[in-house]
Amino acid sequence: MKPSRSSKISSQQPGESIKGRVRLLRIPPPVRPARRLLKALLPLLLILSWCRPGHDLAAGESMPRVSPLRVKTAIPSRAETSVDGLVRRLYQQRNHTPLWLTPQGPDSRAEMLLNVLIDARHEGLFPADYQVDTILGLWHRPGIREQSRLDYLLTRGLTLYLLQSRRGRISSCGEGRGSRQLAHSFQAKEDFALLSQAVEEKALRSFLLSQQPNHPQYPLLRQALQRYRRLALAGDWPTLAHGPLIRPGMYDQRLVQVHRRLRLDQAPLLSPLPHNRYTPALESAIKRFQQRFNLEADGIIGQATIKALNIPARQLIRQILLNMERLRWLPQRLKGPRVVVNIAGFRLTALDGTRVALEMPVIVGTTVNKTPTFNDSLRYLVFNPYWNIPDSIAANEILPSQLKDPNYLEENNIRVFADWDHQATPIPPEAIDWQQLGSKIRAYRFRQEPGPDNALGQLKFIFPNRHHIYLHDTPATKLFSLHRRSFSHGCIRVAAPRQLALFLLEQRGPGWDLDRIDQLIQDGQRTVISLGTPIPIHITYSTVVVDPENDETFFYQDIYGLDQQLANHLFAPAERRLCRSQDAPATLSASLPGL
Repeated sequence: MKPSRSSKISSQQPGESIKGRVRLLRIPPPVRPARRLLKALLPLLLILSWCRPGHDLAAGESMPRVSPLRVKTAIPSRAETSVDGLVRRLYQQRNHTPLWLTPQGPDSRAEMLLNVLIDARHEGLFPADYQVDTILGLWHRPGIREQSRLDYLLTRGLTLYLLQSRRGRISSCGEGRGSRQLAHSFQAKEDFALLSQAVEEKALRSFLLSQQPNHPQYPLLRQALQRYRRLALAGDWPTLAHGPLIRPGMYDQRLVQVHRRLRLDQAPLLSPLPHNRYTPALESAIKRFQQRFNLEADGIIGQATIKALNIPARQLIRQILLNMERLRWLPQRLKGPRVVVNIAGFRLTALDGTRVALEMPVIVGTTVNKTPTFNDSLRYLVFNPYWNIPDSIAANEILPSQLKDPNYLEENNIRVFADWDHQATPIPPEAIDWQQLGSKIRAYRFRQEPGPDNALGQLKFIFPNRHHIYLHDTPATKLFSLHRRSFSHGCIRVAAPRQLALFLLEQRGPGWDLDRIDQLIQDGQRTVISLGTPIPIHITYSTVVVDPENDETFFYQDIYGLDQQLANHLFAPAERRLCRSQDAPATLSASLPGL
């Protein structure tokens, strides 16, 4: 396939000068020997096409002086986007003086900036958004009009890079609307101050790279992105044929391909495979692979495992890019204690700055009752909580159970109140005609009393929000042993509530330990304890996570379909994108989705 011009950018390593190679980011299809020479010479031909005879400077010749008026005419007359508005304001404040040009052409800072824009693909961003090809085409053109436009495009590229680094490429019209509005409401003052600082920075490259997320997962995902790109460029891995289950000790010709697949991605030191036999070493590697792809780690190579083994590297690359984008939706700097819940990974992590202080499994909402993604702040804990049962659960679950068993409410320690007023008095269950109640059940309030069998367990963690979502304990602890844990009505059940309570209460002040927490639980009284200073909580959806201890990459299933939704925004050509990039040029298509 012939690549479009928008897909051509320099292939130098981070920090290398732009005066070098140009390569294609697309993985080329297999080519015949007669075409290999043309392929090899193509980068040189592209460079020559940008440096056309008759347009370059002669030896010792200077660039023509670009006047402020010329720069002003290079800027669009209307600020159609927030980026355009920032760029216009910056030039106006500086009387439209060129920011990147000298009599000898673009200065060293311009070269630093261009290198960063070209290297943006290493950060999970898209160089085409910054019109890198156009910038390269103008770099050695001596015309006043061309140099004026070059200065403008460099400034616009800088502005867009800053905003995308800090907020992501897409707007909030897709997944995470609430969290993006909460964490990243557009703040023109701060953005302009950041842009003004950037154009004055001498160490511009370091400054720009420091704008990337400081979440501990970000550098790990960045490394994983490079690793899987290398695998894709090397030709990916073999596709396995579906067939009968392969159990440990069995012989199967497909095991040769399984062995090669694992050696490429996960286990380069895996011992050789004797006579197509499923060895204990290979079984151990398969179990680890199943854990990495959130499958049941039973060592049996069945259809689900083969499907996961057959996922091409290009698809895994796209998944990594989606999750790097999501990290940009979090606050730019993670400082102090906070809690992060990963819905897709069924996991909670408590952070102290960037240090992992605590981790535990969680149970999240079903595909019908999805747990939403958003940012908020934990404010108080409830020991031995009541459970005020939502009217939807009362109508759909409590009423049928009570009709089936008249003792259901009493056996489950559930009381009925005349209405939702907190001063309402309890009503004896036998005083209600359950057969005729129907939809009128919503007028009553059902409350499960505190106790070990309470659906919320013995601890509840509150961060008031419009979704009515909170963290809580659960008596159904066996569910935490399952690999896929989407069973709740939307709230999040935690596996180690006592340890989470200790982490949060220690931030409140000294004097807290597990013994004191256990005493409060054993007292059996409903007790509310404020955290004092609210602690941030982020309900996220990360389908790729890297283990910081061994750099293993875990790929989780897209249980809510949010990866596909985000991919439709992030990888579609700009003119067809459901959710327009963060002020990227509308005429450009995203540069090579997935790579």
